[in-house]
Amino acid sequence: MHGLLLAVWLATPVEVHSATACPSSEAITTRLAPLLPTAETRNSLADQADLQVSQGDGGGPTRLRLRLVGADGALIGQRDLPLSESCVELAETIAVLLASWESSPHTEIPPIPETPVIARPTPVSAGASPGFELQLGAGVGAALVGGTAASGRLEIGFGSLGSHWQGRIGFAGQTARQTALAPGQVAWRHSMATISLVWRTLNPNWLVSADIGPLLGFATLSGQDFAVNQQQNSFEFGLDAGLRAGRRWRRFTLWVDLRGESWRQRQRAVVTGTAPLALDPWDLAATLGLSVSFFP
Repeated sequence: MHGLLLAVWLATPVEVHSATACPSSEAITTRLAPLLPTAETRNSLADQADLQVSQGDGGGPTRLRLRLVGADGALIGQRDLPLSESCVELAETIAVLLASWESSPHTEIPPIPETPVIARPTPVSAGASPGFELQLGAGVGAALVGGTAASGRLEIGFGSLGSHWQGRIGFAGQTARQTALAPGQVAWRHSMATISLVWRTLNPNWLVSADIGPLLGFATLSGQDFAVNQQQNSFEFGLDAGLRAGRRWRRFTLWVDLRGESWRQRQRAVVTGTAPLALDPWDLAATLGLSVSFFP
């Protein structure tokens, strides 16, 4: 595979530098090579294609900016592309656009005021971070193990705009579930915080992600209908993991989340003279939520 990429690189008279993995430099170069005449030799005077992720004017949607600069430093072409296609489709579109610029006479065009012409752009490695992204989200749903309880979730996501990897901090709470424990019953609920590592797709329209991380929180157990009712808050820790799918519209993402939680220790309720009640050490929650992206 590496030998094939090297052969394509040597045969293409354009160096492609993409600041995002969607599409990557390799994906564009592979599709560009068949569209251009094969070069007999390759030197440092190859034309330079630079792809950056930028914010639209007036806070508009994120877009891709493509620039092609000739070996003499002249700007050959520049185009802004919307993030409305898949990574494969974007790579094909960019390859066709570069090929059309390369096949036309290299006439220097006037610079666009907001992006000054430079003699030669600094090469950017594929997958380099184009900027910081912050997401705020909230959702409601249900916890399903040992009875059904309403649940709510708040979260903060952060990471590089063009990266598959993100971090996420989440806070979740539940209403009480009840379990019989003669001669009364026990009401119990979990409150928790999570710190997760997230892998996500970069499709501009659809989101699919998976995450995993440690879980910290409290289990609250309350006695009901006993001669003396007591309440206890117990610290607990464990592991949290989830799968998520959603639809993106500009800065907003509507998502559905399926999440499992496992605690290191089982919580127990005890009534004198009876066997203790052990609660399930794991839970499953389904959540419908909405997130909004900031920066850029």
